[in-house]
Formats: sequence, structure tokens, C-alpha cells
Amino acid sequence: QRYPFQSIAVVAYIYIPTSLTFSSILFGATLLHRKVISENELGIASIIVISSCFVSCVLMQEIHLPNVSTQRVYLPCMDPSFGEEEQFWEQWVWEALDFSSHSRFVWSNIFGVNIIRGFN
Repeated sequence: QRYPFQSIAVVAYIYIPTSLTFSSILFGATLLHRKVISENELGIASIIVISSCFVSCVLMQEIHLPNVSTQRVYLPCMDPSFGEEEQFWEQWVWEALDFSSHSRFVWSNIFGVNIIRGFN
């Protein structure tokens, strides 16, 4: 109820990219086993595939499902109470690992895209 389109987002932005990344790494491992590529090449290619998949998923989800799903890596059961001193670090981690705000910044300031926030 809190994130109404989360089931769509899980398939589109978690299951499919994870399957693609995992199959790419397995293909690379096959090439490594056949001595077509080296361990360093496999490592560099894996880092590139994983990073590009993560960045593109975060950016695309913010465009296609704005304000209905979250890009937060840290989701506590209860949102931290702002202003309470004992929860300072939890608040800081909660805000720092919210990739929605980072991706909105990238879309608006670098690409000039205005994301409409009309679902909330």
C-alpha cells in the first residue's frame, strides 16, 4: 500500500537486470574457463556490466515510475524521526542511500528533464 507499483518495479528493475547481469557474468566465466579472456578482463567487464546496469536502472525507474517506488538502499521498518539526536546516524544513512534524490538531480541538472511528481 505504501509503494503501490513496487511489484512492477521488482520485475522490471530488479529481476530482469539481475538475470542479465548474472547471465553476462556466467558467459564471461565460460570465456575465462576456455582461456579466451583473462581474469582481469573478466573482472573489468563484470564491473562495467554491473555498474552500468545499476545506474541505468536507477535512472530509468525514476523516469518511468516516479514517486511510486523507492530507490532507497536502506529501508528501516519505521522512518527515522528527524530532529532526534540519538537517530542522527540513521537519518544520515537513510538520506545518503536514497538514490531517488540523486537520480532526480542527474535528470534535472545534467539532462534538463523535469520529472513530474503527481502520484503522491
